[in-house]
Amino acid sequence: MHLIAFNALVAIFSFVIFYLQDKLFLNPNSINSMKGDLNLNTVISFITNTNLQHYSGESALSLLSQNTGILFAMFVSSASGYSACMAFCHALCSMQMGNFMKILCVLLRV
Repeated sequence: MHLIAFNALVAIFSFVIFYLQDKLFLNPNSINSMKGDLNLNTVISFITNTNLQHYSGESALSLLSQNTGILFAMFVSSASGYSACMAFCHALCSMQMGNFMKILCVLLRV
């Protein structure tokens, strides 16, 4: 549950960065903020480690958006996927077969 909450916080942080990029610093090319649907698509794709891009990076994102919104979301998505995989492997290796409820409790505690 904490993993999902942390990913949601990173998604909200990235959404705000993309939405306010025309008002924030590190925008030397005066790039406008992203539209709402493109912003949401970009945030969801990078937080789920899909990395789907429907924009040109240098012409649609400021330097701050690229370095904080995109890179941080890419790191968090891969790190959270790895930690969920390790929790799943730990649950499978540390318990006897046939006790699904204990495995489910360990997985949901992550």
